[in-house]
Amino acid sequence: TYLPEESDQIQIPKMLPAEQKALINTISEKAAMYFSPHTVQKDLQSCLELPLFCILYAVLKGGGDFGWVKNKIDLLTAFVDKATKRIVEGDKVIYDDLVNLSIHATNRNYGDIHISEVTLQSSVDTILKTGLVEKQADYWSFPLAIVPQFLAAKALQLKKIDWQSVAASKEQIARWKYPLSI
Repeated sequence: TYLPEESDQIQIPKMLPAEQKALINTISEKAAMYFSPHTVQKDLQSCLELPLFCILYAVLKGGGDFGWVKNKIDLLTAFVDKATKRIVEGDKVIYDDLVNLSIHATNRNYGDIHISEVTLQSSVDTILKTGLVEKQADYWSFPLAIVPQFLAAKALQLKKIDWQSVAASKEQIARWKYPLSI
């Protein structure tokens, strides 16, 4: 249902367990075998009430064992990990560009990044084809916030960012709290 014109938000009704099971079964019979509203932890069950998370669950469970997924953050992390894995294995230059963009996004509180602020090693088209970032006019952005958070966490792991410099100021800690927690 659409909310009044003053608010440009769409209200998405929560799915009932039977609807969740039907959606999951449509995507993956294997994932449907794992799904039972009685065995899924409460935190994960509440996020599966929304279609996006239900779809992610079906795709991930259908493609392998993701028994460690217990909540929404785990589900999104598994999704981003799977989405970026093909890039890491396919082209390190593209991956490095995405990590670099995520560092800039994180330092801007996940705001847009002007194209002049970052030098890419690969082409704009190549970066856009990943589907993880978009470019509007002269600005890069990440449409899904978990992507730059996950990639910024990878930047910390790869020592592209010194975690001690992040920990040195309250402002930096506030900006990097999600990558630090991943």
